[in-house]
Amino acid sequence: MRCFLLIGSLCYSLVISTAMATTFHDEVYEGSLTAHEHGRAQLNIAISDDTLEIGLDSAAINLVGFEHIPTTESDKTLASQAQLQLNNPLILFAIPTVAKCSLIDKEIISPIFVNQAINNNIAQKLTHLDIEANYSFTCANITELNQLDLSYFFKHFPNTNKLTIQYISDNGQKGIDLTPAKPLFKLQ
Repeated sequence: MRCFLLIGSLCYSLVISTAMATTFHDEVYEGSLTAHEHGRAQLNIAISDDTLEIGLDSAAINLVGFEHIPTTESDKTLASQAQLQLNNPLILFAIPTVAKCSLIDKEIISPIFVNQAINNNIAQKLTHLDIEANYSFTCANITELNQLDLSYFFKHFPNTNKLTIQYISDNGQKGIDLTPAKPLFKLQ
């Protein structure tokens, strides 16, 4: 599995500053370095040469509607639907087809998506869970990658009302908050 070194190294200063401003939760599962905030998710985007890296970090409630291990059939269905959406990042982030980006690696991390029986005692301790998703693409025409439209993301994850974007490329960096009413992120 390819390591997500690009986004890690390019966004190092962003992660460190976020971590310093964040109170860590004392949980069985430590999901991320960012604050666990309902309604808000973090999207880190890095571009270098012909590589696009996207990292999503969110409280699980924003993506599946709950933040515990799914035990009911209803919860399992919601988790499965969210995982299906997260497994299709070209559509989820509306990556322009003219950029000719191909997914080369993805990693979706959360105990919510574990398909094995969990001891009820352990499941009760796994609350306030997060979901982390990392994607790596190679783009044959990266100069055409000029925007991401997150309308589809907000439509399929309606509990997310704000996406905080941190973007870094060979040309600089910027940050912005996107909402369902303002879902377009211009990369250039």
